[in-house]
Amino acid sequence: MSSFYFYCWIIHITGLNFADSVDLCMGEESRLFCRQNEIIVMTSSEYGRMEVGRCIPKENDFMGCTNDVLTLLDRKCSGRQECNIKVPNPDLEEENTECLEVLRLYLHATYTCLKGTVTVMQLDSFHSLVSSFSL
Repeated sequence: MSSFYFYCWIIHITGLNFADSVDLCMGEESRLFCRQNEIIVMTSSEYGRMEVGRCIPKENDFMGCTNDVLTLLDRKCSGRQECNIKVPNPDLEEENTECLEVLRLYLHATYTCLKGTVTVMQLDSFHSLVSSFSL
């Protein structure tokens, strides 16, 4: 008989430190980070061709396509003290349903750093506690 495990994250927030955003063009990488005893909480993440700027220097006919990738980056970064993001990224490409694949896309993400702790509990299929640890 196989066992299944569930994970429950308990986040205890004691204060908001700061908010930041990042634009990542094709071929770029960034490290999101917070200070000690703070955790990242992703607040928005879009992947596409949202507007003219550093990553898309001039407007053409293919502007305005966007993919909401908050769930993806939330799983990757939220609850951690630091997180590396790279574009292009196979996971982002999988989420791309709105933009033509041949277009040069970029990522715009915003996050906040919250002071607090994260406790992760591992539960078995009967919802009994198997292990617990704090980050």
